[in-house]
Amino acid sequence: MLRNLNILAILIFSFFATDITKAQVFADFEENATTPSLSPTGTAVVSNPDKSGINTSDTCAYYAKPSGNWHYIEMSFPEKVYIEDNNNLRFKVYNGTSGRVYVKFWKGAEILIESWAHEWSNLPDAGKWVELQKDMTSVKGEWFDKLEVAAGVDNMNSGDFYFDDFELEKIVKPTTLFHAVESANALLASMNEGTNFGEFPAGTKTIIEQALSNAQTALDNQDDLSEGEISHATNNLLDTLVKAETWVKTHANSLIDTIASYQTVNLFRNLEFIANKRHQLFGMHDATAYGIDSGGVSWYDDGTASKSDIKQLTGSHGAIASYDAEEIVGKSYFELELYRKRLIANFNKGGVNTICWHMRDPKFNEFYWSEVNAAGAYNVVQSINQEGQYHEWYKLQLETLGGFFKGLRGENGEAIPIIFRPFHEHNGSWFWWGASNCSTEEYVSLWKFTVEYLRDTLNVHNLIYAFSPDASHLSSKSSYFNIFPGDSLIDIFGMDSYFGGSIAERDKLIEQLTFLIENAEEYGKLPALTETGSEKVTPSDWYTNSLLAAVQANNSTNQIAYYATWRNASTSHHYVPYPGHPAERDFLKFYDDSTTLFLNDLLPLYDTLLVEDIKHPADASRINEFTFDMAEGTLYADTNITVAMPIGSSFDNLTALFTLSDGATATVSGVTQESGVESNDFTYPVVYKIKAQNKIDSTLYKIIVVHSEVQLINVSPHLIFLEIGDSVQFAAAGVNQLGIEISPEVQWSVSGDGIIDDQGWFKPLAGGTHSIIATYNDISGTGQAIVSTNTSINNKKTHFTAFPNPAENFITIHSEYQIEKIEIFNLTGQLAYSEHNLFVKNYKIDINNIPSGLYLLQISSEKGKFTQKIKIK
Repeated sequence: MLRNLNILAILIFSFFATDITKAQVFADFEENATTPSLSPTGTAVVSNPDKSGINTSDTCAYYAKPSGNWHYIEMSFPEKVYIEDNNNLRFKVYNGTSGRVYVKFWKGAEILIESWAHEWSNLPDAGKWVELQKDMTSVKGEWFDKLEVAAGVDNMNSGDFYFDDFELEKIVKPTTLFHAVESANALLASMNEGTNFGEFPAGTKTIIEQALSNAQTALDNQDDLSEGEISHATNNLLDTLVKAETWVKTHANSLIDTIASYQTVNLFRNLEFIANKRHQLFGMHDATAYGIDSGGVSWYDDGTASKSDIKQLTGSHGAIASYDAEEIVGKSYFELELYRKRLIANFNKGGVNTICWHMRDPKFNEFYWSEVNAAGAYNVVQSINQEGQYHEWYKLQLETLGGFFKGLRGENGEAIPIIFRPFHEHNGSWFWWGASNCSTEEYVSLWKFTVEYLRDTLNVHNLIYAFSPDASHLSSKSSYFNIFPGDSLIDIFGMDSYFGGSIAERDKLIEQLTFLIENAEEYGKLPALTETGSEKVTPSDWYTNSLLAAVQANNSTNQIAYYATWRNASTSHHYVPYPGHPAERDFLKFYDDSTTLFLNDLLPLYDTLLVEDIKHPADASRINEFTFDMAEGTLYADTNITVAMPIGSSFDNLTALFTLSDGATATVSGVTQESGVESNDFTYPVVYKIKAQNKIDSTLYKIIVVHSEVQLINVSPHLIFLEIGDSVQFAAAGVNQLGIEISPEVQWSVSGDGIIDDQGWFKPLAGGTHSIIATYNDISGTGQAIVSTNTSINNKKTHFTAFPNPAENFITIHSEYQIEKIEIFNLTGQLAYSEHNLFVKNYKIDINNIPSGLYLLQISSEKGKFTQKIKIK
């Protein structure tokens, strides 16, 4: 698995680094034309101090940084430097002392863009040349005449700094479209078609391949596409992948998303299983983004997401990794790439990702109410709710999140499940969505819109929704519901609790956990301690004598599924011990406890359901698969299993083929059953008793066998355009009463003058619209063939003109009659473009998103429907 990740990283780097289409050097200090004016005093052009590394230039810029912070080297250009279509700044720096690097571009008296290079967490190595980058996408087409660079930021020491090779370049980044195509290929390579759990229905690969082909064409030509066109191509492919994943057969699903992806359902079911076994997953926020080394020195992710303070102490990452959605909507390309890699790496290793959202308001860009209030208090929740001033802005935020979530995929192309925890600690008032800053109705409305827009409008189906009030404001069992969106919009009942090491604080947490568990049981939700910790980990035995002691206090409190602490930002703000910390040994005891689960402890959570305990025999007692030879489908509904057999088949002596939970056994009326061996009379329902591996738990399954009855006939292609002399084969598929596709022997017929044989081959003998009919036991389905009367559709009187033809970007239509609808079909009848309710005589169609090829342009007007062949270049 790690080897695959390394290969992926190499591929991405190669794609990123080699597809440079243009480079514009504007300061390399080699000649007058590329040596701008330098200031302040102490800045000069000097000999390169180290030509053995990545910089072999003879000369470079030098700056003697004085002691203190935020000292800039300034480069002034006699002529404007035009950014044009370049989207990246690249330069080299040689740091005399450690510190971050900051760049500021000036357009006259206006600051054009300023930010860290390439992000805040980047700390270039001192004593050698390193290359830095800055995303310039937001200022393409602009110009600048001054550039300031601050090095050694957040370091008060003086030092010698050198700079060189400043250039603008246009690079093809591994865009969202690139990642989507990569994921689609991986999914195709790993997916199986079939009727087992986790398998896709027959024909799914073909659908994905078609969407992938269109996306690959767009990717191959993305230099010529706008960002909107690239986004459109990306969304089309991702929506196809998501749709295909909703067809996968999943285990019983109790999530509020009834068509959640297979891996998402499995994760939730497995978390329930772990909670029921009185074990807890442990993790922290931003675990692999940054932390603290021995001696209190900060470290930052190098792009591999391989390091964490938890791993430094225990040898294992945490099982839970917490992140923030603001990193998705508010960061540059380079920062977002690192963030995405962390989430993917954690998933590929088997960990669980959870994302909160310290959402910044649309007016002042703050999430703390005190900051909003100081800038100019207003009801932020009301402003982003429906009918609010910033509602459309909020929808764009959600669309950014939705696209990211749909494109976040593992090494096999599967959507990565996320526990999403928005608007947390709402019963406090420190955030602008807090209790004193909006009404209960407004908060509930915001939560409802957020869930429904992501799930139902944007079709995001890899989220588990967690609700997490602040524990300090929970005084009773009922207080959990003081501000409550409703159980139909929540999967996890969470709670955020920060507390110290006193007995009183521990007892209070035990009380709060008790009613959290009771509420979760009553509503059928998963309980979790979604955020916790003691700042600086004091006292030093906090993990065992405070946190663990409270969670394992009794058989109620120990039913939470996981707990996650806050981050390790510095020696004054951290929640997990780091090497050399006074709490290190206690944390290792916590790690060694039989109930705590870290990443190395986890059984697979996504591919299958857990059926064995970590320490004890499994209590799972399920039938996972049940069928018979010749069966035409099985429907699973909790403990009722219905199997459809062909019409006319006998039920009195059937041998079942089944799979059970690992280690489980099956009996019928006390007789042990073995798959493919024992036969039973299924004329009436038969009860299977499934006993778990632990010999205690058992489940009774009722097996019902019925004759498969066709309820619906689907004919494909549904619509096709032909000319005289053409022939095409139609196919028919039946759907039985269980909603399962079967293949009945249909009778074919055709309306109009044409021939169709018993294999579905149709040949028209006259023009016009022909109905192709497949019939089985008085149930029929219909397809249509539109046949031109001449050798070319373009010879018909169309009453409209469409030009140019061939067309490249746009098609202009002039009609004799008012156009009501315009449709473009490919030659197999698939709809490529549609526009309704026009009622105009002239119209211009944007065809940039339609792949090149031959198409049929159909106009619906008050005179009727008319069709013309067109070619798109």
